[in-house]
Amino acid sequence: ALHTFLESTYSALEHHATKLCLNDSQEGPEEGQTNVHSVNPQISSAFGAPSSARKSSMNKYTSAMLKEHGPPCYQTSQAFGGDGTLKGIRSCFYNFNYCCLTSDEAASMYETPWSEQGKGIHFLPKTMVNKWTQGEDDEHITARGPMALTDYSFCHKFAGQTEVIEYIMMPQVHGFQKRFCLCFAPKDVECLDGSASAPLQLHQHSKALLSNCHKYVASVATSPTRNCADEMAEAMIQSAKAGALAFGEAHEDALAEKGGTDRWLGVKLGNIESDLFRFCNVAMRKRNFLYSLRPDLGEGAPQVGEQEEEDATLLLQEGALAPGCPAALPGAVQSHAGRPEAPSPAAPETSPGAETKVAATEEEEAAAADKGKRKK
Repeated sequence: ALHTFLESTYSALEHHATKLCLNDSQEGPEEGQTNVHSVNPQISSAFGAPSSARKSSMNKYTSAMLKEHGPPCYQTSQAFGGDGTLKGIRSCFYNFNYCCLTSDEAASMYETPWSEQGKGIHFLPKTMVNKWTQGEDDEHITARGPMALTDYSFCHKFAGQTEVIEYIMMPQVHGFQKRFCLCFAPKDVECLDGSASAPLQLHQHSKALLSNCHKYVASVATSPTRNCADEMAEAMIQSAKAGALAFGEAHEDALAEKGGTDRWLGVKLGNIESDLFRFCNVAMRKRNFLYSLRPDLGEGAPQVGEQEEEDATLLLQEGALAPGCPAALPGAVQSHAGRPEAPSPAAPETSPGAETKVAATEEEEAAAADKGKRKK
């Protein structure tokens, strides 16, 4: 479940105008080229679980990653919300190019049989969320005139009771259900105390590593690019596509007895390429981050761009990417375009007479030792 939400936060740190494609040959449209398929990098996530499954804690933790390492509008919570009107959400896109809608109570975000009705309560329109999760052009005309939203970043993650998420994600003609990375917890899930399952030191190490990885992604995604899958990411995409095809072939006979391939499953598998672009882009970022921690690997490290390599080297030199070292996290690093540098942690102050007191103590100890020798 945590991994599901982290996929959203990692992808939300990409520049709002960045697009993903398979390889460098997909550079169109230019003269002599045809416009080819490219997608936005953002991943939307939904999580269903029973009561007291710590959905709120997970949502708060992942949101903190964005507020710490994301663009200024996330740091100040100006583009953060649990719901909103069409006008409010579009205003975020227009003013900041970013908007994050996140909630630990999905019934307050989308209209369901369990949702409360009343004045001042807003529910998200699924057809518009369809458009925003894909980064599609949102052009409209209001009393103030036309507005064209083309390059923007929409981070969307929410959690709720299992029945609520199942209701929201029921298959629909406009395909709302296929826009999300879904995760469900079992009914008998147990939430153990951290100290009972692993030492606190390991938890701190894991949190520091995740925070450092977010910092790395933000530091190398400060300008709009056309992210192309490298050799390893492309191999992951092709393997997953082959797996989807093999799944369909293996279940063809069983599905035929039920009247053929499930309509909604067929739509998801038939358009799996866009999802693979997004997930493999996040995997590529995380892998490059881990390799940046081990420059001694040499030939084993992936080929990255010059600017990305310089950024990683700078972070390593400043100690900002030392895994498991919380003291390195507050260092001043430019993590996003326009983000103000964070102040470096202040050195501990010493009292005026501290050095004199230490020197006096050392002299007393030496005198006592000398006196003991003479007495003996």
